[in-house]
Amino acid sequence: MFERLDELEVETAEEGEFAYEGIPALRFTPAAQERFDAWRNHLEHRLRNEEMSPALESHLAKYRSLMPSLALLFELIDSEQRSDAVGSTAASRAIAWCDYLETQARRLYSAAEKPEIVGAQALLDRVRKGDVKHGASIRDIYQKGWAHLGNARKVEAALEVLQECNWLRLGKVETSGRPTSRIELHPSLRGML
Repeated sequence: MFERLDELEVETAEEGEFAYEGIPALRFTPAAQERFDAWRNHLEHRLRNEEMSPALESHLAKYRSLMPSLALLFELIDSEQRSDAVGSTAASRAIAWCDYLETQARRLYSAAEKPEIVGAQALLDRVRKGDVKHGASIRDIYQKGWAHLGNARKVEAALEVLQECNWLRLGKVETSGRPTSRIELHPSLRGML
């Protein structure tokens, strides 16, 4: 396939054809254009509804050119001879790939956008390794300088996530000064230690 694409003979585009400075181009067939227009309208609506983070929005905005680029590649790969247009099969395949790539992007960006989730995973890993014991304090954890748990705020955010998931709870212990929060691990985690 790579050799065939490398040996592809491409004619220089004539003036007046759909081209840019003599670089040949292919248009969508009418059916493929309809698919692209519907997909693009849906994408634009999602990009403007302000429900996603700016980082994910910026990433997905690049799909405006990714989808037609993929469609062109799929058309060239599937065609045994020179194609005159990008068909609806290639367009559908490109849309499916964009959908798949979006799911991967959402996973990556959600971890970056929700550092408390990353901290909770890091803390849970430390508990499972035996680095964090039943009865540990917030201070005991952040003083270790572990990744994603380097200060009290990060540890508290991670603990809040783990409390919501019922992996642990924070109990108050009265001292001569201010009460101290101590971690009470779920019995299943205590059994691992």
